[in-house]
Amino acid sequence: MKKIEDIKVTFIWGGREVTAWGDCDYKTHRVDIGPQGHREHYMADVPYDMSISRISVCHGDVDIANPEPELLEFAEQLLMEEADEQLCEAA
Repeated sequence: MKKIEDIKVTFIWGGREVTAWGDCDYKTHRVDIGPQGHREHYMADVPYDMSISRISVCHGDVDIANPEPELLEFAEQLLMEEADEQLCEAA
């Protein structure tokens, strides 16, 4: 299992700026992405089974002790999108 550490997203929740930090765990498998040029095949590590393993939510410099379930769900969704974007940029 591979990991992307310290993913950060900032968003507005309830009229306040909130920052979420997290780590994303994921697995990869090798995929033949086809011939390129003269019969050369290129292999790529394609991520799958992504999940957020650690998440913390804060307002400014203060951690939110008991965040609402909806806030955690929204933050996790944004962290997954950011992790996916980082993996696409690395490819």
